[in-house]
Amino acid sequence: MNFINNNKVLPTSLGFMLTCFLGAVLPLSAQERTNCARANSGVEQQRCARLAYEKADRELNSVWKDVISQLSGNEKERLIDRQLAWINERDATCDRETQDNRRGSGYRIFLNSCLRRVTIERTEFLREYLR
Repeated sequence: MNFINNNKVLPTSLGFMLTCFLGAVLPLSAQERTNCARANSGVEQQRCARLAYEKADRELNSVWKDVISQLSGNEKERLIDRQLAWINERDATCDRETQDNRRGSGYRIFLNSCLRRVTIERTEFLREYLR
């Protein structure tokens, strides 16, 4: 029940709003606690594949920042152009590899696994600039 006093909503509504907010936020933190070594359901496997890809993508971005900070001029511009081309190629590669699974329940797992693999390969390629 909401009590209104001088056009102000009193604490009972505040409690309800807080409950709604926490209900929306808590599942996000639970996602991070999924034990991916024991992911059994399709939802868990999808979540774990996505988290693994996101981790690989964060690593790529970290290495990219290190590499690009060491380059200048034409070399830097060429690598930026090559990176943009790689993004298109990554998407095309994973699109081809997963096209037979698009309608299946495992599509997101296959897609994120491909994105992860190709991203790790690119990260290793970029690390060569740091050696």
